[in-house]
Amino acid sequence: MHLLADSFVIDDAGYFIDDAWSSARSPFSIYETYWQIRWRGGRLPEGMDPARLAPWVAVGSVGALDSSPLQHIGQIALAAGIAREIGLNLDSSRTAAKLETLRSGYLYSPDPQVEGTWGSTAAAVRAMRDLSIPVPEEVVHQAKLELKKLPDVLTPGVAVGTALPLLEVVVMTHKQADSLQPVLRRVLDAALESLDRIPNTAMDASTLGAQFQLEGVRRALGLAPQVLAAGSCASLLRGRGFVSLPGSDASDIQASFYARELGCKVVDDLKSPYTRAGWLLRSAVDPYKTLAATAAAIRLASLVGRENDLAQKVMQSIAKFWLPLMGDGSLSLQARAVASARLSNLIRITKVDVSAMHPAGVNAAPTGPATAMIDLAAVWSADQKTRSRVAIANFTNTERHNLGGRVSIEMAAEISLASIYVGDESMLSKAKAILDRLRISDGVYAAVECDVGKRNCSSFQPSIAASALGSWISKSIEKPHRSWLALGICRGYICADKTNDGTTLRQLYISFVCGQPACGIDLPFII
Repeated sequence: MHLLADSFVIDDAGYFIDDAWSSARSPFSIYETYWQIRWRGGRLPEGMDPARLAPWVAVGSVGALDSSPLQHIGQIALAAGIAREIGLNLDSSRTAAKLETLRSGYLYSPDPQVEGTWGSTAAAVRAMRDLSIPVPEEVVHQAKLELKKLPDVLTPGVAVGTALPLLEVVVMTHKQADSLQPVLRRVLDAALESLDRIPNTAMDASTLGAQFQLEGVRRALGLAPQVLAAGSCASLLRGRGFVSLPGSDASDIQASFYARELGCKVVDDLKSPYTRAGWLLRSAVDPYKTLAATAAAIRLASLVGRENDLAQKVMQSIAKFWLPLMGDGSLSLQARAVASARLSNLIRITKVDVSAMHPAGVNAAPTGPATAMIDLAAVWSADQKTRSRVAIANFTNTERHNLGGRVSIEMAAEISLASIYVGDESMLSKAKAILDRLRISDGVYAAVECDVGKRNCSSFQPSIAASALGSWISKSIEKPHRSWLALGICRGYICADKTNDGTTLRQLYISFVCGQPACGIDLPFII
């Protein structure tokens, strides 16, 4: 399965991430990916596949990676840089069209509806250079005029914010052997002298970046390279072997790359988690999220007989990431219950001995009315005694199952599971009565009623998860996935509704199992 392979994190301890095929919630970092590639001299690490980078990098090439914290122009510049470094074929016409929407006269804006700057213009020109897109003559002409106006003495702010991007635009778009050479040298010297006046102790990542970019202008003009003074390197690295951004102790790949290229002795490798499709956002490798994705991946792999293979790959992450998660005091009661159920299931599948690890809070059956559905799903594979105890404990909260109020698919599922666990068929008829109120068409259900008995509201829409649970509870002989295809909410097995674009591993699992009548015999609910 391509999605599983794109989602597996190549690390000392393996695990999975979600949304590898999502545009809206892409887990990949265009920033980290570009600078890791630069750090490695254009070489990809073992296991990474350029063809798997291409889809999401193409989204970045038009500034449309919604999960990226970067502005549109930053995404575009880095996407073009990645394409140039590893030989990806991007549709340059789409990038050119997007850039035109960011241009006003001779300046480009970092984002739509934002005023243009020379810094953003330099980034745009860099992207056009990397993708062989012609630069508007108006931009080049104005950059030359502005460059000539600059004085011989510059403040650091003018040097970085104006002189540097103007130099880059002109150098990237103009031949060296012409009348502009004296102007370029004069402004370059003025900018370098301005930065040289900054004390070594005040050297930071921003100044470092400017030094590196000015060094690139020097090289373009055929001048001898310069390196940073030892004092500047010492101030930047602080004995750690890498550079951090202000307010952070973590290494920053871009700033560390600049330091290395300018002669500082930097560590050999700055590891960062990645899959075969690229390096990841730090938010994507949050242990709570990776536990959810890994739990779903194992269930998905079980459909093709690879459950044990994947279990072996993720065993080390149990002790490294997920057992410590159980001691995280910031987790809510609901989140802890969910994580506990997921982890208990993984421990059972992988057969990892956690007895000596003191897994605080790991419990196969968390209880409490706030987690009723989780409780019942968590004990699906437990013994009958445990099933009955948890089912009865939850079902005694009669207020949750008052059919005179607004009903939900979760309520129907709780009652249905409880009926199985305690062997009470009359309870099942109650669950089916709820389904009748949530049914949209064959195999298609909403997650919740608008109001008692009402259907005409925005929330009464097809839900993949609700449809799977509804089909399973009703024990329909129909294959729900066929109904979803006919309704147009599925493209193959990527099935999307208003709450999910279908690219999570949990959603993909549901799509596959619901290719069977009533979504199969197992509960189509992944905790």
